[in-house]
This record gives sequence, structure tokens and C-alpha cells, in this order.
Amino acid sequence: MMESKTSITSVSGSGVYWFKYLQETRQFMKQRIVPMAIVLLELGATQAKAQTPETRPTEAAVTDPEAKKKTERIEVTGSRIRRIDVETSAPVQVIDKKEIQQSGVVSLGDLFRKSASSSPTGNFSGSSEYVSAGAATLDLLGLGSSRTLVLLNGKRMPTIGGVDAVNIDNIPVAIIDRIDILSGGASAIYGADAVGGVVNIITRKEFQGTEASFFKSFTQHEGGDELEMSIAQGVQLGADGTAILSAGYRKRNRIEKRNRDLEFSSPERANTVSRQPVGTWSYQPITITAAGADFGDWSPSPNCPPERQIATVPTEPNNVYCTGQRKEAFVELIPEKNDWYAAATATYTLPSDWTISGLLSYASSKNEANDGRFLPYAVDPISNAPILLSPARAQELGVVPAGTAGDFFYVYAPMPNFPERIYINTFNTLTAATYLDGDVGEWKASAGLSFAASESIREGKKIFNREEMSSIFVNPDPTSDGADPAYIPLDPNRDESLLMNTFTDLKSQLDNKSSSADVFFSKDMMDLPGGKFALGLGGAFAAESFKLNPDELDTQFDSTNRPLYAGTFADRGEGDRTISSVYAEFVAPVVKDVNVEGALRFDHYSDFDSTANFGLGAKASLTSFLGVRGRAASSFTAPQLSALHQIGGGGYYSVTDEKWCARENAAGRTCEITNPSRQVYVDQPGNKELKPEVGLNYIAGIILDPVPGLSLVSDYYWVNLKKTFATDQIQEIVDAWYEANPTATAGGTIKENPVEVDTDGVITKVGLPIRNLGKLEVRAVDTKLNYSTTAGGLRLGLDSQYFRMLSYKVQEVQDKPIRDQVGYFGVPAWRWNNKATVSTKIQDFTLASRTIAPQSQDPETADDDSRESKAGVYTEYDFVYGIDLPWNGTFQLGVNNIFDTIGGKVDGNSLRSEDIASSSLYSYVGRAYYARITQRL
Repeated sequence: MMESKTSITSVSGSGVYWFKYLQETRQFMKQRIVPMAIVLLELGATQAKAQTPETRPTEAAVTDPEAKKKTERIEVTGSRIRRIDVETSAPVQVIDKKEIQQSGVVSLGDLFRKSASSSPTGNFSGSSEYVSAGAATLDLLGLGSSRTLVLLNGKRMPTIGGVDAVNIDNIPVAIIDRIDILSGGASAIYGADAVGGVVNIITRKEFQGTEASFFKSFTQHEGGDELEMSIAQGVQLGADGTAILSAGYRKRNRIEKRNRDLEFSSPERANTVSRQPVGTWSYQPITITAAGADFGDWSPSPNCPPERQIATVPTEPNNVYCTGQRKEAFVELIPEKNDWYAAATATYTLPSDWTISGLLSYASSKNEANDGRFLPYAVDPISNAPILLSPARAQELGVVPAGTAGDFFYVYAPMPNFPERIYINTFNTLTAATYLDGDVGEWKASAGLSFAASESIREGKKIFNREEMSSIFVNPDPTSDGADPAYIPLDPNRDESLLMNTFTDLKSQLDNKSSSADVFFSKDMMDLPGGKFALGLGGAFAAESFKLNPDELDTQFDSTNRPLYAGTFADRGEGDRTISSVYAEFVAPVVKDVNVEGALRFDHYSDFDSTANFGLGAKASLTSFLGVRGRAASSFTAPQLSALHQIGGGGYYSVTDEKWCARENAAGRTCEITNPSRQVYVDQPGNKELKPEVGLNYIAGIILDPVPGLSLVSDYYWVNLKKTFATDQIQEIVDAWYEANPTATAGGTIKENPVEVDTDGVITKVGLPIRNLGKLEVRAVDTKLNYSTTAGGLRLGLDSQYFRMLSYKVQEVQDKPIRDQVGYFGVPAWRWNNKATVSTKIQDFTLASRTIAPQSQDPETADDDSRESKAGVYTEYDFVYGIDLPWNGTFQLGVNNIFDTIGGKVDGNSLRSEDIASSSLYSYVGRAYYARITQRL
């Protein structure tokens, strides 16, 4: 723990820094929090006096249901066999509704971002590169979101495209009763994808009356504040049933980069060549010689302010540009988000003592991401080169000073009338399920039917046609007068309609559906020295499908065989599968205080091979205060339907291509031979030969309860995965193709990757199908310390969780060595969470902290812009005060991120602006105040 304590101190830097924030916090506490707390304490005291034992629920009344549970068999995540002893050989963490509320968040993505052993992944920043932009997914043990199984009341949720995982932000927090987190492999019980573990989200089932809740947060800086309103109605269904109807709405405002403390650590980084003032430009003379094109130095326009004339690259001091400050530019970090939901749950006990229950839920999330002006200056969208002007036109427009030598000129010119590109991503999720529980003779029986569907709709506003855009920017013969581009941003008489006619709107839709039926029987079979031997047998049948419908325009390609519209939605395809499963479980208390558990499962997939998986574990109490547990299990990750059946789709990647550069110079176009960089369209076709990932998971744990109220649990995880899904690196495929086919004018395949070329033999498109290429080995330790005690009328609770990643070795492809990634971006060496709670009968005070270890850029995957980038240790503190109000109400007042820090700041070089290392671990929000009031009627 000493390492973590030292790290906390290092976050704040100097003593002056500490003093500044302590002084600021003290002032805030004195002026705002303390007066509010006094008022609330007085209110609490008045309430306590006003309530009599008859009107206030007693502790016995509250805990009476618990007494009943002691004789009931309780279903535990990690086993279908219901038992009295709910502890299993696998680590299970439970997050109850109160803990969710104390976190000060209104989405599951933000809740798990604060966890020490699990993190959400996905496009929190509103990145527009996937149809799932704005969604949040879960990642247990850092194994990847596709290797974490998410259940809703024990049933699978549908995945979404792009990240091939469940969008947990489409599960409303307001309907959740608790969350069970089973860490480690559980494919023998739950089937595919339970490699990192299982997250089972349990909805509320018992509630009477009406409950309304209101949440509002206010950020210290502009943007990122949230609003949530929900209402629930619990009704009695005769004498033996209950139902809950609920609905809610949630909104989050966008965050802009200029409103957050992403400082620039060098003067050069504060400026960028793409944000110069409107009406200014930068130019570069080019002279044609017998040896090829000779590029001169970049120079700023004569009307560029002196303070804006900067050499932005230290290694190129002679290249001076007209620049603008990055902080003045619009860059959206977090998009605006609007969610709403409606849900109904019901439970009814039949005369035969069978129980029937059901769930119907619909949630919709809409994210509007603003990419700003995608082309801030005039460039040819096909060659990605700046606009070219002939000497005569350049002189006429005053682009270059009189007498400037050059056969033609490159010009970086801002595009003031270029429209903003908006992406609207809408996610709709429907879930319906029915469950039956009862006895069939001496067997405990349960059965279920479920259906789930997710709909992902992506709209792109102002997407431009690449060839039409290129035709107005390209100078076909720059050495010939009169052949200048049709659209020149610096021309005061330019025809704006030429530009605007290149834009259109596109829309695509991705549908995922899943349905299942399952049945399970369990029975106490015989007596063992430690108790009853229990056996469970079951089976299931499931069907899954996906269909991706792109916009018709988005399936068209330009003359270079690349998608015609930039910002493409060209993914398309459809497929389905059925899954038949049989499984068995047992619990064997072989002797007193020693339980052995086992599971075996067989799954048959209609679109690839069958799989068989096992799980075997044991838990033993060695003394009254010491217990141990261990588990070994196999696991597998099934290929997503899109990975098998997708047709087309991908994006643009930069590659070094000397063949292309030589062709461009030979054709009279220009390319710097020392930097032959270009963009190639990379397709990601489906691969029907894909097999599941397979792995082995081992867990060993120790449980200590030395004194009443104190527990220490530490688990060691060892996960080995083989045949992991990966794609080859684009640059390696380009190099391998040219080496093997130096004169080819027709495409083919290299290392199972399809390649297309033009008539000159230059690569136009590369296909990178997902294949079983890699390997992943993870070793980690998760330690939890909990202490609770009562003193007088106060209850004290302390919780601490320390997660240490011992090794995280990745082999990207078969012919590469396996490398450890611990300490690199995305894999912090450790995380440490702490929480202290002081409670009375009607009030509680909670102070929580979380610390993330420093991270750095992996040098083997770094480019010139990211090399030696790093992020320091980060600690965030949260505080919440809660009080029970009269008439069954509660009120919370809290502060998230008390010291207003932005974590994971990346210290890049002079070419890039600072950002945070991962929006899956850190937040752009900064300090936020919030209040939540819940009232039952």
C-alpha cells in the first residue's frame, strides 16, 4: 500500500499547489456546504423527533424479510443451483442501489469507470468512427468488452456493432436493484464471452406506492452537467402479485475542449497550421526540375499577424506558417446525449406455489456529435494535398508577394463557409422476458423465455462526395495558366454553390436480435459429511441475428476504388445463427466447511464448431476466521455475427507508399519522396473461417475475517487466451504485397488479406479480415478490505480495493513476439479505490477516492506525434451527504472530483495538443456538484 499512498501525494505536485486547492475547498465548504449541512442536520433532528415508533419503520421491520431469506434458497450469479450458503468458489461482488446512488452518477458507464477492477470502454468522446459512437461497454479484468458477458436478470443482452458488445448505457440506473459482478471465466455456466467475467444486472421486483426522483449536476466549468428525472409506480396484483411501472429521462450537455484544463506544455503546441485566422493563408513554392519536384519553404501570407507566424515543427525552423491557437478552435470532447426509458416488471405467485415473473423494457439513447468543420482548409480529398495555384492566378489574387519564384504554389487556405459535420447516433433497446420458478416433485425447476433487440441508427449530416469535392479543388495541369481550381477559398468572387453542392446526408441502421428459451432442474441428491449433494441439469436454445443496412449512396466507390463519400457508413451484411446448449452443475460439501463445485457445458453453434467447457472450484474454511478458495475453468469467445458475415466497411489509414509517390511525381503531380505518406482505404470483410477464442482461467483466493466487522479478500487471476481475434497491420501488408508483386497490375491476396491495385500497380484498397492470430496472457491480483463498526448512534464503514496488474502480455499476430503491456496506455499497473462512510439512523456522509497509476505510450506502436507521451498518477475525490426526509423521502448533496482535476493528461510533442489517455478510465468533466431527491408518495 505504500506505493499507492506515495502516488496520491505526487498528484498534487508542490506544497503551493496543495495550499491553493485546500484554501479553495475550505472557502467553498465554509460558504456553501457547511450552511447547507446545518440546515439538513436540523431537518433530520426535527424528523427524528416527529417520527414515533409507530410511524417510523423499525429495524426489525426492515430486516424481517432477511429472516425469511435464511430459510430460502437464493439464486447467486455464478451458479443456477439455489442454495442457503450464497458464497461460491468464484469472486462475486455486489453493488446495491444505495452504493449506485452514492457514486453520484446516472449512467452505468460512469459507474464502472470508477471501479478498480473493471472499466467501461467505447466512444465516450463521441468519436464518429463507429456506428456505436456515444455507447459504453464493459471490460472486466482488462480483457476487452467482447470478453465480458452482460446479463439482465440472468438473460443475455444484445450487442451493438462497432465494438461488438452490450451498450450498458441503455440499461436505466433507476430500474436497478443490484449488480452482481462475477470475475473470472464462467463459460461452463453461461456460455460464450464470459471470459473476463459476468455482470448480472438485477431489476427491482418489490415496491409499493409511487416514487419520484430528480437528479441535477452542475459542473465547475461549462458543459457536462446532467439531468435525470424518473417515476415509478408499484401496484399490488391481488394478494399474490406485484408490478412496477417506471419511466425516466436523462440528459447530458456536451463538453468542449476549450472549456477544460488541457494545457499546452510547450509554446509550439499551442498553435496549429489548420486554425489560422480567416482571410490569411500559408504558401509553398514548387519548382519542376529534371530530377522532379523541388519543394521550397512554407511561408505565411503577408497579412498574417506577426505573432501568428510560427515554425510549428522544431526540426523544420525554415518552414514558417500562419497559425492559430488550438484553444480557440471548436473541438467537441463529449457529445450531447438524451436518453429516455419505460419499463415494467411483475411477479405473481400461482395457486400451485409456482412463481411467474416478467420484464418489459424499452430504452432509447440519442447522441449528437459535432465533428466541426471536417475540412478546415482546402485540400484535395483524394490526394489529401493542399490546393494548387498557377503563378498567374496566385499573383492575381495576391496569394504570394510579387516576384516570388515558383512553377506553381501549394496554398493552405481556411474554408470559412465549410459546414459543420454532425453525426446523430440513436440506440434503441427492447428487452422482454418471462420466468417460471417452482417444484416438480422433489426437483427445483425454473424456465425462461427472453427476447432482446437493439437498433443502432446513424445519421451523418453534410457528408461530401469525394470526387465532386476533388473536381473543384484539383488543378489538372498546374504549370498551365488558366487551369486553376474551380473553387479557390481566397477568391472574393468564388461560387459558394460549387462547394455546397458536394454535400448530402446519409443514414444507416444496424439491427441485432436475440431470443432464447431455457430450463433448469436441481435437487438435493444425497447426504455427504458436510451436507447435501446438489445436482443441476439444464438446457437452452437461442437464436441470434444481425442486419446492417447502409445508405445506398454509401455503397458507391470513386475512381480510385475507395468509398465515394468521406465519413463512410459502407459496412453492410446480414447473418444469423442458432445455439443449442446442455449443461450440468453440482455442489458437493465433501466435509464440514469444504464445498466443491463443478460445471460442464456443451454448446453447438450453427455457423461454426461446437464447444465444450468445464469449471471446477472449491471453497474451504480452515479456521473460524480464515478461508481459501480456488477455481479452474475453460472459456471461449464466440465470433460476432458481423465478424463472420459483414460485407465491406472500414476506413482510411495512413501508410508509407514509395511506389505511389514515384508514380505521382512521374505524372507531374507532387509527392515528397522523403515522406511518401498517403491514405489507403482499408476494408474489413467478414471471415466465415473464423473460430472462437479459447482460454483457461485460474483463480486462487484467501478470505480473512480476523475480528467482527473486518474482512480481507484477495484473489489472484491467471488467464491464458489463444486464437484471439486480430487483424494484420496495414503497413506490413502493403510492404509484403509490393515485395512479392513488384510489377503486378491486378489484385490478389497476401497473407490471407485481399489487395486491390490500379492499372499502375498502386494499391487502392486492402482487406483486413479478423482472424485467429493472437494470444493474451493476464496475471492480476484484486484485494478488497472492508470494515464496519457501530459506536453509539454512529455506524462507520471503510472500504478499500486495490487492483494490481502483474502482467498483460499480448501477441498481436503469430509471427510476432509476445510483449508485456503493463504501464502502457490502457493498462495501468494498478488502481486503488477507498471509501469511508459515517451514518446515523437518518444521515450518512461518504468520502471516496480513486487513484490510477501512471501510463505511457508503447514505444513499438508510437509514431512521431505520440512517442514518449505519458500520463501521470491521478487521484479523484468524491463526497456525498445523504439524509432521510419526512414522508419516506431521501435527499443527497454531493461533489464529484473535489479538486477539479483532469486525469490522464497526455504530454505529447510539439505537433499534437494535449488530451487524456483514455476516456474509458478518466473523465473530462472535472468538478461537479449534484443534488438528488427521491420521494415516495
